[in-house]
Amino acid sequence: MWIINVTCRKVAELVFTRQCRQLPEAFSLFLITFLDTLSLNVITPALVLVFYDPHSALFAPDTSQAVRSHWYGLITSAPYFMAMLATPFLTSLSDYYGRKAILFVASAGALVFAFCSSLSIMSGIIGIMLIGKFTGGLCARSEPTALAALIDMSPPNRRAIHIGFLQATIALAAFTGPVIGGYLTQWHFKQLNFSAPFWLAAIVALLSLAAVMFFKETYTVPTEKHQSLRQQWQELYTPAILPPILLMLFIQLSWSMYYQFIPPILKEFYHYSPEKIGWFVGLLAVWITLASIYGVKSMKAIGNEQNLIRYCACAMLAGFLLTILGYLAPASLLCQALLWIGAILVPAGDVIAYCLLVTALSEMVNPAHQGKAMGLCFLLAYSAWGVTALLGGYLAGIHIILPVLVAPLPLIVCAVMRISGARLSH
Repeated sequence: MWIINVTCRKVAELVFTRQCRQLPEAFSLFLITFLDTLSLNVITPALVLVFYDPHSALFAPDTSQAVRSHWYGLITSAPYFMAMLATPFLTSLSDYYGRKAILFVASAGALVFAFCSSLSIMSGIIGIMLIGKFTGGLCARSEPTALAALIDMSPPNRRAIHIGFLQATIALAAFTGPVIGGYLTQWHFKQLNFSAPFWLAAIVALLSLAAVMFFKETYTVPTEKHQSLRQQWQELYTPAILPPILLMLFIQLSWSMYYQFIPPILKEFYHYSPEKIGWFVGLLAVWITLASIYGVKSMKAIGNEQNLIRYCACAMLAGFLLTILGYLAPASLLCQALLWIGAILVPAGDVIAYCLLVTALSEMVNPAHQGKAMGLCFLLAYSAWGVTALLGGYLAGIHIILPVLVAPLPLIVCAVMRISGARLSH
């Protein structure tokens, strides 16, 4: 545990030192994104217990695992489906009214979600959590607009590396959140009923709102006549963008199924404590951080993007294979080791592929449409995360390990269709 703590401190120092040295004007943007992601991820271990622990006030103690899994899938998927509707609209507005206003909306949505969820858990009324999820989803998250702002200020030859820095910031928050949340979840006495991480998420979201006030606008608002949203999106679409968006969709389908359902599997199948779940999920983010800082830059130097995407997909498939082998004997130390090794390969392959694909897409579109291009990326991501949350909830109701058994299928379909062989840049 001491080694992990020291490693994580060093990773945090590395992330912020490199970002501040190479892109000092983006510090407030990184801070907003960090706080927004921290607010989202600090609730991860608690969310599992809220739905699966018999002490939770949301369900009667004798509620079946199938019912709990279905509700878990519904609640988890709700914000993604709402974000599918809102993201294209909000990111289009960021191309005409600036990035700062949309970042404010995203942080406000995170605050509403965390506050409503806290009230829901303490009162035992699941409908309040649904309201918070829908509202948070409609306001989307800060990342699509943050990506557009980062591209505004980055030279073309540094975009993939700077996007890697942003992903490292997000991953650092995704590590810190579950670890803190895992400890806070233990405060499950009657007054809080697992809600302590949700109250912390609300405070962090409030800090994110404050940080937006210090963000310096990166986008010059055009003075020409505004087009309709339909005209804007028609200008964005060209056949050239089809390969990267299909690749992104398939990779996100696999990653989202894994990330959303590995915590319930760890609790129900491996009987992990909240702290251990928090560390497992948090370490996924550590591997993402390291891959974002070192992997993107190293693989970018190789130069062949088509091969790089294939390598990333193969790394993810290898990680899934090790994870599935770990289910054969969950009490075995060897199988436990396979589970944790697989948890390195899956996120590392995902984040490197993601950075390369986002960069490829940004290079294919007009600078005036960067917000919409990033919105398209997240429209695909939210679609994938929403679908896998619903499907995974149904599969987990049949057997808790089924979601992760199904997770590698999109990557296999991608390989069969040979999408990764398509040209990714001009």
